[in-house]
Amino acid sequence: FRAIHNSLDMPEMMRTQSGEVFSSEYGLMMYLERLHLPLTLSALGRTRGCNLWKTSRICNTVGRWLHHNHCWRLRRLEIHIPYFDEACLRIFEKNGMTGLANIFAFIDGKCLRTCKTTVNQRVLYSGYNKYHCLKNQALTMPNGIIAHLYGPICGSRTDSYMLHRSRII
Repeated sequence: FRAIHNSLDMPEMMRTQSGEVFSSEYGLMMYLERLHLPLTLSALGRTRGCNLWKTSRICNTVGRWLHHNHCWRLRRLEIHIPYFDEACLRIFEKNGMTGLANIFAFIDGKCLRTCKTTVNQRVLYSGYNKYHCLKNQALTMPNGIIAHLYGPICGSRTDSYMLHRSRII
């Protein structure tokens, strides 16, 4: 973790927009946990010993700082992260999946459950999944980076409609 923190060249202390001061190590750890774990902000705050609002402000501050100082790395991914490294290609070959070297990314859709609304219930109801939801679609590269995210759209729409609207293909 310290290697990541040091390579990002973060300041020792950071300040939220409301003036709260926190160490950048604490903020980065909280931000990475937020991205990695399927925790709500309030659950993350409880594990870190602070309330929902402070957790949100810290994560937003670190996210803004990372975007402001390192967004160029995401714009030029082909320089930093190849789509397939040699180890990945060897694993594909070993398992008889040599054709996968031509794959750029994987498309996947996700339904996120919502509460039943009092009006316009048909818009969010997915007849296939049998619950109310919003749908998202992600284009994920083999190295795990999400290259494109589309949505949310109404749960009543099909995956093919979402694929057409996203203009990926």
